[in-house]
Amino acid sequence: MLLPGYRSIWSLICKTQEQSFRSVVARVSFYENWQQSVRTPSLLGWILAVQIGDAQALPFESGSFDFVFCRFLMEYLPDKQRAVEEMVRICRVGGKILLQDLDGQLVWHSPEDPELQQTIERVANRLASTGFDPFVGRKLFNLCFEAGLAEIKVQIDPYHLYAGTIAEDQLDLWQTKLAIAKPQLEKALGSDEAAVKYTERFLGYLRRPDTLTYSCLFTVSGTKPARSKI
Repeated sequence: MLLPGYRSIWSLICKTQEQSFRSVVARVSFYENWQQSVRTPSLLGWILAVQIGDAQALPFESGSFDFVFCRFLMEYLPDKQRAVEEMVRICRVGGKILLQDLDGQLVWHSPEDPELQQTIERVANRLASTGFDPFVGRKLFNLCFEAGLAEIKVQIDPYHLYAGTIAEDQLDLWQTKLAIAKPQLEKALGSDEAAVKYTERFLGYLRRPDTLTYSCLFTVSGTKPARSKI
């Protein structure tokens, strides 16, 4: 059984609706009599329910879940501490919270292309006003500490790692990411033409055989203690 001992799991899986920070959340519960459930059962009795909510004001009662998981969302939220505190609130005493997010996404390249790096910093500064933080990974430990979690563990792994010319499938992913981000790029850079130029230069950099682009994945987990302040 996946995650033995856990009977109710909550996962914050994405952000939708620009500036509203409404989030799609997946609630997974184990039902022994899952064949009689009115909801579509998954394998081994796990039931998946999807609910729209706000990561900074979760629509669940306190102590509702055994395990709370959040991946690649913290980097976008304006009030990251509040979001972690909400995860702690809905977790039962003794339950686990696990956060995963990136550090250095978009910004770590060697050798640097001065014009590209200047544009990247300009875009990052513009997105900071929405809550975006390309260095949120290193901050997850402190966010968990301030939220009162115990037994906090930290793991760091490479995530983006492109040494030399990027593979075509990864290049396709970056093209998609930049296409999605184009409206924000236009706002940050002032015009459609500037956004297109930045996209072409960034993708061109990834195609070069002499460059290195990388980021790190932080995985931070903790336990909600009996005397939680939340």
